Amino acid sequence: MGVISSLFGFQSQPARILILGIDGVGKTTILYKIVTGQTVNTIPTVGFNVEKFTHKKVSLSLWDTGRGGKMAPLMRHYYDGTKGIIFVIDSTDNEHIDEAEYELRRLLQEDEFRNAPFLIYANKQDLPNAKSLDELRELYKLHDSRKKCIHLQPACAVEGKGLHEGLDWLCMELNKT
Repeated sequence: MGVISSLFGFQSQPARILILGIDGVGKTTILYKIVTGQTVNTIPTVGFNVEKFTHKKVSLSLWDTGRGGKMAPLMRHYYDGTKGIIFVIDSTDNEHIDEAEYELRRLLQEDEFRNAPFLIYANKQDLPNAKSLDELRELYKLHDSRKKCIHLQPACAVEGKGLHEGLDWLCMELNKT
């Protein structure tokens, strides 16, 4: 289908990518830094933000979803058709590690995501008290995961560092399917 669509100019559907994580980790900042190149002032997301973006000739539909309040029971409706997950963690947040680790573990076990690559942005790596990738792998029990398609990417959303490198990996994985 890829060859036929490129020969005749058909546009394939963008790959749906969910941007998830607990509140305040930088999901919306990452979304808009990727799409616009700008750092935007954000407020907690109610509902969702959706942006279409092309990276390395891969068309993506990035869904930044608010997870709290009345949205929580509706989250399952966003899962259908998801091709990849971007999970964002705050590399400096000691207080919410258990909550974030639980949320990541739950997503890794979701049947709908069994074939989806997981890009994990270790955000806020620019701050002096940021944990190393080795510390984060241990804290988030990434070595215990049976899922083989996980990539932990150091990032700084406000500076844009690591964001495109993470997308490079994600697009490479999406092209394998």
